[in-house]
Amino acid sequence: MKLKKGKNLKKPKTFIAKITIVMGCILLGTAGTLTIKNTIENRNAGISSEKIINYMENKNNESGYCDNKSNLTDSYSESDKFIEFSSEKYVGILIIPSLKIKLPINEKWSYEQLKKTPCVYSGSVGNAGFVLAAHNYSTHFGKIKYLRKGDEIIYKSANDSTFSYKVESVENLLPTQVEKVISTEYDLTLFTCTFNGQARVVVRCKDVNIIK
Repeated sequence: MKLKKGKNLKKPKTFIAKITIVMGCILLGTAGTLTIKNTIENRNAGISSEKIINYMENKNNESGYCDNKSNLTDSYSESDKFIEFSSEKYVGILIIPSLKIKLPINEKWSYEQLKKTPCVYSGSVGNAGFVLAAHNYSTHFGKIKYLRKGDEIIYKSANDSTFSYKVESVENLLPTQVEKVISTEYDLTLFTCTFNGQARVVVRCKDVNIIK
């Protein structure tokens, strides 16, 4: 028996085609929304960091830092200084000349604070195992994957002491390898997520000199 070529035979194909188009539109819309969200967060993070940097530099010129003797994190000693801005304590400024980056460093990391500035993740400046974390915004640590061995990184503490580091290596680690990120083998470590969040970009540095 021959089947007639009727409308009923075309319906399944038409239905599948429509579903495919709808799903494609949804995926494109989701991707577009995420891109817009990331762009806005990146812009806001850059603006926030710039405001804090300007405030910190003005305060340093006025000798406006404070003793960090109360509400200390486990990583810091009483000799460390901070500059307070909007009820948050900032302990230093990170400068990466090759990437044209200058960023304020908050004394203690949190997911909310990482939307504004990089943070101390572990350790303290001047000691091995000093680890700084930031989001992969282009205005924060998004470009550290381009660093090369020998590149200079400068850290200015809130009391205006300056530490100079040289990049030793750049590596990718799994999100579960936290113990490898926190390594006392290196004087300074910077890390951030890759764009898809499947890995961590980790920059290892050696202390070269305390400039001041």
